[in-house]
Amino acid sequence: MFLAGLEIDLMDFKKNVNKSLVFGLFTFLIPMLLGTSVSYFLFSFSLPTSVLLASMFASHTLIAYPLVSKLGVAKNKAVNVTVGGTMITDTLALLVLAVIVGMSAGEVDGYFWGRLGVALVLFSSIIIFIFPLLARWFLKKWTTVWRSIFLYS
Repeated sequence: MFLAGLEIDLMDFKKNVNKSLVFGLFTFLIPMLLGTSVSYFLFSFSLPTSVLLASMFASHTLIAYPLVSKLGVAKNKAVNVTVGGTMITDTLALLVLAVIVGMSAGEVDGYFWGRLGVALVLFSSIIIFIFPLLARWFLKKWTTVWRSIFLYS
């Protein structure tokens, strides 16, 4: 995912954000519902165990991305949507893990949900608003440093 994040075209990503969201939600919810149902009703696992097991099925990775990049089709719209969908599924799977861990520790109450909600809003705000500013500043600074080191030496 790190490699995909470095190579993804953010303008294409912004154009396809709704498609990525729909793809990510469908590829998370369908395996989540099926996995929870099968493990709960067929294997008689407890509900938290079933949900946790299903969340493993619901998340996916970009294991083939290096090959896709090597073939030169990383700029394809489908690849862009898939990368966005993978970010959605992995984030949702981590949220499910956080809730299950909180449930097993007996900490799921109003304070837990409030803290989780504030953390999500804060994290999302930092990623959406602060990171682009820091990246622009860093890249401008690095370009200046790079030019002074390599061009004038």
